[in-house]
Amino acid sequence: MESSTVFVKLKIPDNTAISALQTLQRMGFSSLQNVERMEYYKFLISGNKKDFGKKIGSVDIICNANKHSMSYSLPPSIDAVSFLIKDDGSNEGLLHTLKERLHITEIRNIDKGMVWTLHFENEKSIHKKGREIVKALLMNPHYQTMELMR
Repeated sequence: MESSTVFVKLKIPDNTAISALQTLQRMGFSSLQNVERMEYYKFLISGNKKDFGKKIGSVDIICNANKHSMSYSLPPSIDAVSFLIKDDGSNEGLLHTLKERLHITEIRNIDKGMVWTLHFENEKSIHKKGREIVKALLMNPHYQTMELMR
């Protein structure tokens, strides 16, 4: 079995990320320059990874071509740190929809979350500051977990 990771980002301005940036700057995080948000999916599959990538890219409940762009890796950045925020619980509903209704039978499991990328200016410890920001606003520790992506 192989895994395939997919990142889905809005093509249009992301009002949630813009609001988060403005709120965090008002909270005193002045070195924070930009906030980006992407949906994260990690599929455990049986079969060909390349064929699966083409198939999953055409599924509009994952990536609507009119408003989303899809990639298979995070874009590189020197001044940024990315965190994956995942809800506790299962993704059985999405798995069932993809397998049973949309007939993408090669999926064995799905891991889903939200990647927040924080861009800084003149910040020496971006990982430490990033963790502080995530805990302050971007996650709820009662039902979500945080993982450093880069």
